[in-house]
Amino acid sequence: FRVEDAHHRPSQMQLSPQTPTTLVWSWANHSPDDRASHQTEANDERPGVRGDGIEEPQQQTTAQPGSEKCTAPMTTLMAKRLTKAPSSTPDILDPPDVSAKCSTGAGLSPLQKDLCMITAPIVSPAPQAATPTTHKPAIGWNIGHGHTKVVVLQDAAPQQELVFPSLVARAQQQSQADLVRVPTVKVNGLHYWVGEDAQRVGIPPELTQSRIHDEVYIPVLVKAAMMRLAAFDIPISELLRDAKCVSGLPGTWSRNKELCKTLADRLRAGANPVALGSVRIIAEPVGAVYSAMLDDQGTIVDPRYRTAKVAVVDFGVGTVDTAVVDALVTDPTSLTTYQLGTVGPLTELQQTLSARFEVDVPWHAVEQAVQTGQLQWGAIDEPLPDGWDVPFRATGQTVANRLEQAWKKGLHFNELVLAGGGVNIPPLLEPVLAKFRHARVLPKAQLAIAYGYARYGRFLAQQGHG
Repeated sequence: FRVEDAHHRPSQMQLSPQTPTTLVWSWANHSPDDRASHQTEANDERPGVRGDGIEEPQQQTTAQPGSEKCTAPMTTLMAKRLTKAPSSTPDILDPPDVSAKCSTGAGLSPLQKDLCMITAPIVSPAPQAATPTTHKPAIGWNIGHGHTKVVVLQDAAPQQELVFPSLVARAQQQSQADLVRVPTVKVNGLHYWVGEDAQRVGIPPELTQSRIHDEVYIPVLVKAAMMRLAAFDIPISELLRDAKCVSGLPGTWSRNKELCKTLADRLRAGANPVALGSVRIIAEPVGAVYSAMLDDQGTIVDPRYRTAKVAVVDFGVGTVDTAVVDALVTDPTSLTTYQLGTVGPLTELQQTLSARFEVDVPWHAVEQAVQTGQLQWGAIDEPLPDGWDVPFRATGQTVANRLEQAWKKGLHFNELVLAGGGVNIPPLLEPVLAKFRHARVLPKAQLAIAYGYARYGRFLAQQGHG
């Protein structure tokens, strides 16, 4: 299809891959903001929910294409006509006379007085002192397979970060003689140990979708995070009611609307009895892109991102996920999930170390050891044995090969960013960096997705969404 813009320049009406559910208008020489303002989504009955299960901000109603032709102020159009009128016409004012005669009204006919009203300039109000803009706080909930990461962003307050193992275990009965009481989280009448405390009973991480359907697992982690945030003197009830909450799922999982809804329900159950505010569920790797694109206020940090194509690889414990955001729009076909998380090589190394030291070395102790090359647990303080990195390099090489199949050298991306806790394991990351030399690791890589969620929440608050 061909259309013309307000200046009669030819352009195109493009149909997205989801035709006919998504229609995007684009005009030649218009800014990305203009293009974004005319995007219409109709894949779902709920406003702001795409067919891939990713909730997005609702687009505000905008003028129809071509309406720019009618936006010139009436005073400007009339002034042009008046200045072209013959000066002999008795009821038309010559331009030099407009200001003087209209200001007094003396000696003017009724028609001339009407023309004075039409041609009077629009006077802008006197500038006023700028007032600081305030936005709702935002919470990024990244409940990963290995760790739960939470970031809180709010006005006039420092960033708050949480990282703890995503482990949940039924609390054990303690002796009356114990010097401390292990903190517990109560859900559905039962008490649970969480995070580091759950390691006391050797619970392995939950790596399947069953953790989302479990009515206890995520609510317990959310309540545990609330308890830890309270230690920062944060008014939890007020924060949860007011905040824009954003969380996510692995790339292909995020296309499942039922999974997205279930995750939102689990977050709300964890916040109970406080009524959690607005909740958005997006793809996890997209959160990493937003960590690079947005600042803590939710503002785009570099205008080049408005037209850039940015790819991301999220190295998680359970999965490796990818996404591509092109000119601020996520390409739904780019959301990919590979079952190549760090759990495989970590489990292999755990078995090796447990056999060598004749003790069950906990999974998270192994995860810490591969980042430093030193196993420090209990009475053990030794470097990892020769060849420990072989399974990690093999997994990293497989990831690099999969990415090369999908992206070739990736030179069509303006930026390729790497995130997730897996990037802190050098032998896993090195094969990917060898193939994609222009890739860069995001700051605070393990927390990058949680930061992206929170920054996206601030962006939504800026735009007036929730």
